[in-house]
Parts: sequence; C-alpha cells; structure tokens
Amino acid sequence: MVNLQLQYELFSEFIYGLSLSESENQILSKAVPLYVRKLNCISAAIVQRKDQKNEVKEVLPRVLSKAHIWIDLCNRVEKTSVTNLPYQHFQVDQTHFYIYELSSYGYLILGRRMEFDKTLAIELVPIFQFLGKNLIQAIDRQLRIDFEEKLEQERNLLRTIIDNIPFKIYAKDLEGRKTLANKYEIEESGYYKEEDVIGKNDFDLYPKHIAEESTEEDKRVIEHKESILNVEKQLDDGSWSLISKIPLFDVQGNTSGLVGLSVDITNRKQTEEQLRIQEEKYRSIIANMNLGLLEVDDEEKIIYANQSFCKMTGYSLDEMKGKVASIMFAEGQSLDKIQQKNKDRKKGSSDAYEVELKDKWGNTKWWLISGAPRYNDKGQPSGSIGIHLDITEQKKLEYDLIQSREEARKLAKTKQSFLANMSHEIRTPMNAIMGMANQLQKTNLNAAQTNLLNIIQTASDNLLVIINDILDISKIEDGKLLIHPVIFELHETIKESIETLQLKADEKGILLKQGKFDFLIAKYLKGDSSRLRQILLNFLSNAIKFTEKGSVTIECIVNNTSVNTQWIEFKVIDTGVGMEPSFLETIFDPFTQESSGNTKNNIGTGLGMYISKQLIELMQGTVSVVSAKNVGTTITFKLPFTIAQKPDIRLEPITAVVQPNQLHQKKILIVDDNEMNRLVAEMIVQQNGAKAIHAQNGQEAIEKLKNENPDIILMDLQMPIMNGYEATKHIRLKLNHSIPIIALTANAIKGEKENCLEAGMNDYISKPFKEHDLIQAILKLISSNKNHSALSDHTKFDNYHKPATYDLSILLQMSRNDHQFVNKMIQLFCDDLPFQIEQIKEGIQQRNTQIIAAKAHRLKPSATNLGMPAITQKLKQIEAIAKHEKFTDHLVSLTISCMEDLENSRLQLLEYLSKNSA
Repeated sequence: MVNLQLQYELFSEFIYGLSLSESENQILSKAVPLYVRKLNCISAAIVQRKDQKNEVKEVLPRVLSKAHIWIDLCNRVEKTSVTNLPYQHFQVDQTHFYIYELSSYGYLILGRRMEFDKTLAIELVPIFQFLGKNLIQAIDRQLRIDFEEKLEQERNLLRTIIDNIPFKIYAKDLEGRKTLANKYEIEESGYYKEEDVIGKNDFDLYPKHIAEESTEEDKRVIEHKESILNVEKQLDDGSWSLISKIPLFDVQGNTSGLVGLSVDITNRKQTEEQLRIQEEKYRSIIANMNLGLLEVDDEEKIIYANQSFCKMTGYSLDEMKGKVASIMFAEGQSLDKIQQKNKDRKKGSSDAYEVELKDKWGNTKWWLISGAPRYNDKGQPSGSIGIHLDITEQKKLEYDLIQSREEARKLAKTKQSFLANMSHEIRTPMNAIMGMANQLQKTNLNAAQTNLLNIIQTASDNLLVIINDILDISKIEDGKLLIHPVIFELHETIKESIETLQLKADEKGILLKQGKFDFLIAKYLKGDSSRLRQILLNFLSNAIKFTEKGSVTIECIVNNTSVNTQWIEFKVIDTGVGMEPSFLETIFDPFTQESSGNTKNNIGTGLGMYISKQLIELMQGTVSVVSAKNVGTTITFKLPFTIAQKPDIRLEPITAVVQPNQLHQKKILIVDDNEMNRLVAEMIVQQNGAKAIHAQNGQEAIEKLKNENPDIILMDLQMPIMNGYEATKHIRLKLNHSIPIIALTANAIKGEKENCLEAGMNDYISKPFKEHDLIQAILKLISSNKNHSALSDHTKFDNYHKPATYDLSILLQMSRNDHQFVNKMIQLFCDDLPFQIEQIKEGIQQRNTQIIAAKAHRLKPSATNLGMPAITQKLKQIEAIAKHEKFTDHLVSLTISCMEDLENSRLQLLEYLSKNSA
C-alpha cells in the first residue's frame, strides 16, 4: 500500500495544480503533470473517452513526441480494455508504460525509465481512481463555470445588441406576459427599468383598445403558429409603426410564446406622403397643362399613362398596357427615330425631340417628347419616362409661317423689284424733263417762259422728293438706312434749313424765323447733320403747308449735358390749323393725312412725318406732338450729339470748276434704250466739247466699242437684248478692255452702286443727274485712264498730281486732338506706301491675284483712318475681284488707278507734314 504521506503529497500536488488551472486544457497541462511528476515519470498522457473514440492528449511531452510511440500507444489503447485489470504494462524502446483507468473519463498513461514495482503499480490503482474521480469533478466544475461565464457574456452581448437596436423588441409567454423588453420598449411603456415591465401584460401597460388589438394579434400568432410581418399601423398620436410578431418554440416544438418587433416609421411615412403629394402635384400640373405622361419598361412596353396621354392618343390605359409604344404609334422614319432614342435612354441620355405619329384613328399628330431614363430602387435602368406635348397645331402654324415667310420673301422681292422699276420708270422721264429744263434755262427766255420753266422745275423737284421719300421708307423697313456722323455747327444747319424754305414762307405771307437758340449749345457737335436737316425740312415744310397766317418758329435749347454729350431739344411751332386729338394718334403712320371735308388743302404723300420719326429714333432720339384745332401745332424732338472740337483741317472734295470744252476731242459712248435720256446726255457732253456716240443696248455698245474706240462709256443698266451688267462683264472678261465705264441708272435702290462696281464699272451716277456731277465723273476717269495703254508691262505709274480727298478728323478724334500722334500715323503711312506699291507691282508682274488681294486688304485700314473713302472703296473692289476672279485687264486697270490715287494722297500728306510738323 502506498503510504499516506505519498498519497497526501500526490493529492496536494493535484489540488495545487487545479488552483493554477482555468480550463480543461490547463488542468491536463498543469494539475496532472504536477501529480505524476512525484512518481518520477518521464512522460505522461491522458486518453479521453469522447464519442466512443479515444483521443490522446500529451501531458509531459518527452518520449511521446516520437511519432511511432504515439501510433503504438493509440493502437494499444484502442485495442486494450483495462476495465477488469488494475493496469496494463508494456515496453517500447527501453521505456516502460503503464495504463491506468481514470474512472469514466479515460485512461492515464505513465512512462518510466525503470519498471514500477508490481506492488507499487497495483497500489497506485485506487490513487489513480481517486485522481480520475476528482479530475472529472474538477473538469465538470470548470466547464460549468466556463459555460456560465460564456453564457453571461453572450447574454450581456445580446442585451447590449437588443438595447441598442433602435427598434422596440420584446418577448411574451403564452399568457401574454412580458419576458423580455429592450430599453425602447420599456420607454414606450412609460417605465425606466426592465423589472417594471417584465411579467406584465398589455392591459397593464397600454390603453384598453390598444391592449385588446395587440392581444388578439398575439392569440392568432400563438394558436396558428404564424408570423405577422411588416404590418404598418398608425398610432393614436399620429405616428406610424411597422409591426412584426414571430412565434417561439421549445425543444419539443411546442409554442412557448412570441417575440415582437416594432419600428418607428413616422419619418418614412411622412416622406412617402410628401412624395405622394408632390407626385400628385406634378401629375396634376402635367394633366392641367395637357401634357401626356408615359412610362415604359426596358422592353418599351407601356406600364403607365396618364389621362392626358390617353386623350392625346385615343386609347385607354387598359388598351395600351403591355404593348410596345413605338410600334403602337410610329412608323417609318418616326419609328426608327423613337427606337434610337430608347437605345440612348439605356445609356443614360435625356433629351427632347419632335416626332410625327398616328393616334387611334390614324390621324397624323406631332408630339414634342421630353424623355429620360427610368430607374428602379436599386438605381438600375428599368425603362424610360416621357412627357408628351401635342404640337400639331403649332406645326401647322409653323408650316403656315414658313409659307407666309416665303410669300413675304417673294413679296419683298416683288416690292424691291417694284421700287426699282418704279424708280427707273419715273426717274427716266424725270431725267429727260429736268435735263431739258436745265438746257432750256441756258437759252434766252421771256418772263412768261421763265415762269413756266420754274413751274416745271418745281414740279420736278417735288416729284423727286416723293420718289426719295418712298425709297427712304424702303431703306428704313429693311434696316439699311445708316447714320453718318460728321462735325458740324448747329446754328449753320438751322440757318440753311430756314433759307431753303424762306421763299415758300414768303409766298404765303408767313413769318419763318429762328426763335430761342440756347447759348449753352456747343459750337461744334458731331452727328448726322444731313439727316437732321432732312427732319427739320420735313417739319418746317409741313408747318408752312398747314399755316395760312401767322408764323413758323424753330427753337433749340439744351435739354441735358454730360461730359461728352449734349441732348438738344428742337421745337417747331406754328400758328396753323392744328389737328384733332384723334388724328394725333396716327400722325406718324405712313400715308396718313387729316382730311377737311371735301376740300383738299393737304398736299403731299403723308410720308414726311413717318420718315422723320424713324430717323429720330434711328438717331436714338424721341419725338412728340402737341396740337389744338385752329390754334396751332408744336412738334418737339430731342436728339443726342457728341460735343466736338473744331478740326485743324477740314478738306472738302477738290473739284474743278466746269469750263467749256473740257472734254475737247473726247469720244463718249452713250448706251441707253431711252431716246430722251440719250439726247440729254448728248447735249451735256457736246456742250463740253465731246463727241457723242449712241447705242440702244449692251450688244450695240460692244460693237461700237470695237469699231469706234471711245474714251469712256456712259452705261444704262436696264436695257433689252443685253443689259448694262452683262455688257460690262463682257467688256472686262471677254474683251479684256479697261475703258472707263460710268453707270447711269434710274435705280436708286441701296446696293445698286456696289453691284455696279462689282460688275466692273468704275463709277455710278443716279438719274436724274446734275450736269456738273456727270462732267466731273467723266473728267476724273478719263484723267486716271490716261496713258494706261502705254503700260505694256503693267509696272509704270505716272507721278502726276491729281485731286484726292483725305480727312484727318477720324485720327484727331481717336487721339483726342493729339497732333503728334496724327503726324506719326501720317509719316508711317507715307513711309510704308512705296514698299506696298512695289509689292503690288510684283503681284501684277507675276499675275498673282493673292498678292494683290492681300496688299489691298492691308491698305484698307490706313485709307479708312486717313479719311479716303473713294480709295477705300476701290481697295475693297480690288480685294473682292482678286479673291473671286481671274487676272484680268480690268483688275490691272483698277489697281493702277487706285495706286495712283494713293500716291497722289501720299504727296498731299507729305505736303501737310511739311507745313504742320513744326
């Protein structure tokens, strides 16, 4: 028998080992090794019975670390039962192993270098049985402690989770008593602690009607073992909850209670309600705007359509649901267009487009569709949504407008043609009448004849005014009437206007006078003085016309002044017949006059007031009229003018006085289908020493040019067989002839001059023309064409001095009268011009139109800034011809003429510098 001391020591070691252990593994690794170490064991292991399978756990890993010992040991344990034996002994590699049964836990295996004494080995059996019994108890106790701690941890974790889930969570037993409640459920019940809620039912915690409803639900869940999931309920306070109740079961599968979950969804419901209201609002807006709303899925099948869309198409929603929208309404190109748009929708594209479709009855409709992709709650494309506007009527209107615009365009063209023809047809005989009258005035006439001639000339002048008024209206309506500001003296303009109409006023015995003229008005103003004069003449002549006695007065006062601008208020005051208030509303309408019974005292077209108002507004001014019947009329208009300084140099066009025989021995070809016009022109040129040659159309003119070799051609535009444009182009392009050509035309429409120059003509004079203007134009062109035929290589430029016009007012205004700057600009121009002319010579020699066009383009700004409008116009014409036409003699002739003008201007500017550089 093992003595008590050894048993005590073994037991003490085991208890001490247990005190160091916190788990089953630690008991096996700490308590047992301390126990068996007293037996001088070099190795120990425990084989635990587990699910009828032995599991070896090494305690003192020394000898047992060898793999073959492990295997052999496990095999012996599996095959050996020591239940009826005190122990079992075997030897492996000089190590003795003993297997002892540890109660029901398993087996203890000891390894020693020497064999146990058989008696000792047997006596150890009860000690190891005791050890096994206590080992099982210790492990069970430790496992229970571990389980309880783990259970408590899991309970705490679960409680923490339940309490922090922002929902109300609770559990009930079969009697409806609370067995679990998280903090949100406790607070909802009106308590603060769980123990105040646990064990109570709904009748203890809530109002009766709520408790009855909840109890009825609980009963249904428990009896039918069915869950109630996600039921929305509105509470008494207006809030919303999402309720779920799930039955609980015990291990036998019997219902043991239920667990409930309640989520506050008030915010969500409010948001949903707001969305619903908004959706209804927009649906209502769309419906009230007669906009059709259509939703389709990703296969283009109709999901929803509002009432407006149904009304637009003629179909009901039931008739449309599930059908492909594009196939239902579209065909041909419209179908292709819609299908392409649907492909774009799948790529996230949104846009608006017009398309032609058919309704239920086959009627053609035009819709404006604004389409966008449609997405599901996961943000994935799920079709498209479109808003449809029926624009059928607008399309019809658009078509009508296009037709109307086309008709208006044709009408405008007809109007333009009418005005051109009217101008031509009236001006042609007018030219003859006024021309003959002027020639007749040169003869000796008696008093009666002179009086009759004056009547003819006055009537002609009046008729010409009417024609010009009508053309001015055309320009105003086309927006082509331009304002040309110049520096002028206002008192001189007023004086000239009064002097022009003084005779007419004297004939009626009316006093025409200048009234108040504000001394604050600047001496020099900048504005369109010619248009101002036209306005004043219109208002003054109108006042004289309707004044039988008394006076017509013009006043000028300063209405407002800023740093650079003066607003001048003009008043034309008469003591005439006055006007009715009703007529004042239409006084500025065209072709409007006030009638006086059957007596026609008002003479004229009624255009003057209309044109004057348009001119005033074009000049950024205002106009008003005050009148009283049989008292008089006052017309007031205000215009802004720029305050200017007197220019240092104000060159007027240099013109020579017409002297007899200036055209001596010159041969002039007059081309006109009207015999009277040919006769007038012939008389004028013959009186100046020239010989006249006649042609009735362009074709005859070409033959006369070949046979007669004239010095210049006066070319009408509208002629039979071949008109003036065609004849000029033929002369320039086919004959390569550079003879000067002046257009003599009765067409005074804006743009006519540009058309003539573009066709290759050198100048333009409208009929009826003045003798002086015609002779000057002829002299200018004959002079510039002098010696051109001798320039065989196109490189000679005559350095003769001919008249040229330049005006430094533009540079002075730009520089604010900085004369040093102006002189510098002039010097730069004079220094650069010879180089540019040499470049142009090279372009002519090389027949290179690009060089000629480029140099003309470069010289244009300088000519413009130096106030050379005629040269600027020539440079524009040269550039246009060089860009669009081939190299021709006409281009060469025009270029040489322009270069001569530039050289002449350069000489004049150098002369100016020599006088003003000090």
